[in-house]
Amino acid sequence: MKQIKIAVLALFVCSVAVFSVFTIRDFLETKDQLPVIEAEQDTISVPIDATDEQLCAGLRATDAEDGDLTDGILVTNISNFVDDSTCNISYAVFDSQEQLGTYTRKVTYTDYKPPKFSVSDPLEVRMGGEVQILDKLSAEDVFDGDISNRILILSSTVNSAVAGLYDVTVQVSNSHGDVSELKLPVAVTDPSIGAPTITLTESLVYLKKGAAFDPESYIDEKKSSVKTSYINVESTVNPAQPGTYVVTYSAQNTEGNIGHAYLTVVVEE
Repeated sequence: MKQIKIAVLALFVCSVAVFSVFTIRDFLETKDQLPVIEAEQDTISVPIDATDEQLCAGLRATDAEDGDLTDGILVTNISNFVDDSTCNISYAVFDSQEQLGTYTRKVTYTDYKPPKFSVSDPLEVRMGGEVQILDKLSAEDVFDGDISNRILILSSTVNSAVAGLYDVTVQVSNSHGDVSELKLPVAVTDPSIGAPTITLTESLVYLKKGAAFDPESYIDEKKSSVKTSYINVESTVNPAQPGTYVVTYSAQNTEGNIGHAYLTVVVEE
């Protein structure tokens, strides 16, 4: 009888030991599991001013030990553009053991537009004068705001010693790696010839594809030395075809001297 009790006791001790081993193992395995972030969809579409709540829409975070951690999801990084208007967005969440779970998906900005240039004054240089193109240029971005200090001159054919029409190519980039590039006309003028003055309200305009375009509407007759009716307008702008165009305005006085003005038109997609 005593031997039976000993055997039963030994069996019980063994059972407890085995149970403890498996329980401890399961506990340790649970503690070692990283939190998991899951998404309803791999790509989201948001406006450029999206909040963190919008950026985290459709995400759920869980942990084997802590349960639901969805409220703790953080946006950790938004990459440069990997496609038109699309970036990789990364998330992270921590459990109570400071273990990290991560997830990455794509975000498309529905109202994104590339950086745009502005020209404050006509790009004209008096013959023999100093060429200071950047002083007349600025750039704006929907994410970064004013990025004028990032404008670079890629190339220039300007020779201020000889009157004529030249061009300069400029570039600017935003914090998401998107680059805008534009070729602009630069006129080197000889003020001694007394040519008519044509003043425009703008030197650079952006036009939506398919929009109406009237080149004469950009003539500032009050500031010009000739009436609009005496100004010849040469335009190849095709509002249906995206691209960069230059409109040439010219007028001749009684001495045969010709004055010019130039308008750059960018037709956007």
